Amino acid sequence: MYASKPNRFFLCMIRLLPFFCIFLFCTNCSDNSTHPPEFALELQQEMDRFLDEKMSEYNIPGAVIGIWVPGRGTWLKAKGKADIEENTDMNLTHTFRIGSISKTFNATIILKLVDEGLLSLEDTLDRFVPWVPNSENITIRQLCNNTSGIFNYGEDHDLNMEYVNNDFLAHYTPEELVCVAIGHEPYFPPGKGFHYSNTNFVLLAMIIEMVTGNTYKEALDKKIFKPLNLNNTTFPVDHSIHMTGNFSHGYLEVDGVLKDYTISDHSIQWGAGGMISDLSDLELWAEVLGEGLLISKEMQHERLKWSPHSESGIFKYGMGLFYLGDFLGHDGGCIGFNTALFYLPAKKATFIYQNASDSEGFSHEHSYHFS
Repeated sequence: MYASKPNRFFLCMIRLLPFFCIFLFCTNCSDNSTHPPEFALELQQEMDRFLDEKMSEYNIPGAVIGIWVPGRGTWLKAKGKADIEENTDMNLTHTFRIGSISKTFNATIILKLVDEGLLSLEDTLDRFVPWVPNSENITIRQLCNNTSGIFNYGEDHDLNMEYVNNDFLAHYTPEELVCVAIGHEPYFPPGKGFHYSNTNFVLLAMIIEMVTGNTYKEALDKKIFKPLNLNNTTFPVDHSIHMTGNFSHGYLEVDGVLKDYTISDHSIQWGAGGMISDLSDLELWAEVLGEGLLISKEMQHERLKWSPHSESGIFKYGMGLFYLGDFLGHDGGCIGFNTALFYLPAKKATFIYQNASDSEGFSHEHSYHFS
């Protein structure tokens, strides 16, 4: 169900990272002054076989992958179908819903507002949404790093059932989502644990609207999309039942058959996961995120701090992003789509994967119960 657990796709992404490491340290690359170096053919064929195997295993109709390693090479691949009914081949320019990668954009605006003197990371929630219980003790920082203790509305059974029973067309306001969350007891006192919660990022988007006087979409446009020329990255106002332009369809396996869920309402994600993007825009965004190009060095330092409560194996959560070992980034899932974005600062290298299927049914926008 919605936000119930880390899904198999996310675990598969972890398995892909060793291949990324091979690309990072590959020495058998050609090089010339006109084209970027190419990775060894055997290595590309091995990655091809791995993708084919995983797409078959998880019944994924189409996917794109991008690997960029400065000074060593670039590997871009589109596989399968973007539209099964129309028999449309997947290509590298198709847009996808990116789910919780949206959180990286959300937290970036918050950090920019701190740079502008309009917010402090230690501001408490009661300044903005005083009707949330214990809001006077919950800070902006705790919302960003998932240590607020506020319940994840995505784990509410009744909300899940309502959304599913409406064939994923139920519409919600941000306030309704927060009300679902505060109908539950918090996981722990603020700052005393870690629990991945979409509610935190819905609240952050609400705060952005209050501080800027803009809608959340307008804030994204003004502070991120337009300055970076992210022309294929959008936050649909109506969350949106329809996707437009050159988009991939999104599929969900129902009773062993892939069903097209491109038409679905994503207001249930809003500031926690409502965005759409493509491979080229996400490549640029990975560098901006990893290098802190839109914010001050001080705020980038704050972003990369992780909560000790979040550490579990190679996983640890910062402010709107997480670490897998030395890689940083986020994954994201929603009805019909899954995406992963990772950046390795030491090599300035990027790994992005997008597919046109929720590979384990309705289990996306997962929760990580580390406390």
